[in-house]
Amino acid sequence: MTESRIVAVSLGREFDTESLERLFPGKVFSRWEEPLVLDVHGMEVYVFAFGVVVFFDYRENTARSFLEKLKGAVLEPTEVFVEEYLWKGSKKPVGRSIRVGGKEVWVKDDALYGELDEDGKKVVALVLAQSAALRRVEKETDELMEVVEGVLDELITKPIILSLSRLRRSLLEALKARGALLNDLFILEKPHVAWEEEGYERLFERLRYVFEIEERFNVMAKKLSAVVETAEMASQLVSDARFFILEFLIVLFLLVEVLSLFW
Repeated sequence: MTESRIVAVSLGREFDTESLERLFPGKVFSRWEEPLVLDVHGMEVYVFAFGVVVFFDYRENTARSFLEKLKGAVLEPTEVFVEEYLWKGSKKPVGRSIRVGGKEVWVKDDALYGELDEDGKKVVALVLAQSAALRRVEKETDELMEVVEGVLDELITKPIILSLSRLRRSLLEALKARGALLNDLFILEKPHVAWEEEGYERLFERLRYVFEIEERFNVMAKKLSAVVETAEMASQLVSDARFFILEFLIVLFLLVEVLSLFW
């Protein structure tokens, strides 16, 4: 093997694992971050429960047919997001290597160099899968921010009294979406083998650095915090408006009572 494309494809929020296990008898999901490993016409394929499929030695037509087969098992399908990396097994570049499973590997920005055992492949597959899934979460976070900003614009430009029910519905949808996104952050789990052997942990962390997983996560966390603060502020404005309406009705009622006495 001189050069191989590793391609991760995110199809949705998660797979229905029972459906996948029926599609592939004898294969069982044991942990969230532990994939089903399959041989698809000579391609090594890793299917992760959080809605991502990773192909080693990627071949487009074969991969497309396989993904079509999986569509029925996707829960909450979304836009497709792709992450790609190269694996060059022969050339050994200059620089610090990582010893993984008795072999030396080099993790560079452009490609991974060296030999990988089965556990090493799982680590690489997981990081690419996490990166592809993060692309989806980043897009959904940006869309959520747009929703909340739209609510604020409406609060500024339109009478709050006339928009209470729709504003409240928009806020609830935004907060519900935020909860779903926080649940998605379980995709960032460390693989089981990385807890047991230092080499695999170093490989995992180095790949996370190459794909900027930590930085992207921190940016997303700040955006989610901004969403919460904005939603809380908008919610307070809506709540104040409701109290204003109540007070106005009480004053109006008292005024009518006073006028009726004089009348």
